[in-house]
Amino acid sequence: MDIWILALILTLVCALIAALLLPFRVHLSAQGRGDPSGAWAVAGGAQLGPVILSAVAGRGVGPKLELRLFRRVIWQKRPAEAHAAASTGGAPGRGERASRRSLSADYSRLARWFDPVELGLFLVRERRRIRVEQLELEVAYSFEDPTLTGKLMGAIYMLSGVLPSEVVLRQAVSWEFVDRGSFSLAGRVVVFPGLLLVDTALFVLRNVRIRKRPRAVRGT
Repeated sequence: MDIWILALILTLVCALIAALLLPFRVHLSAQGRGDPSGAWAVAGGAQLGPVILSAVAGRGVGPKLELRLFRRVIWQKRPAEAHAAASTGGAPGRGERASRRSLSADYSRLARWFDPVELGLFLVRERRRIRVEQLELEVAYSFEDPTLTGKLMGAIYMLSGVLPSEVVLRQAVSWEFVDRGSFSLAGRVVVFPGLLLVDTALFVLRNVRIRKRPRAVRGT
């Protein structure tokens, strides 16, 4: 009996280690387009096995997020502010002010629990847990100013020469003298969710603020 218990413990430990070290491949895709009339649309998604997260946004259409499991919608969200602007045609100035207030409130809530600088550094360090296996980006564009078209074309050619071999950047330049652009992205990213979870737990234990910081006394 003791041997079976020991074997079971060893099996569970091996399974836990495998779960921590096992990588998952996430398939990415996105497309976007804009034309001289000012209309634009962007759509993209990420797939991990049967789980698909998609997003879409465009001019006159509020952004929408959707989560599917085995092609069935299990969660979706459309920001309330975008929905109100799309349905009532609210003034842009009000929307911009509300957005700035929302960002300020989000930052304050984040600073209540974490140091935003430390959080940013943590996210940068976690790139080691997310590796690009293959990424292909194609862009097509033209501008009313041909000088700007030429400058961007040269910049993209220079960028293509310094990108890693896993990243491929292609461009199609048009000299139509109109502001128009489109892009498409497809690729695979290797993610280590177990190690990400461990790193996140350690970060929370080391940096979370359980109590609110005392307010500064007036006049000091």
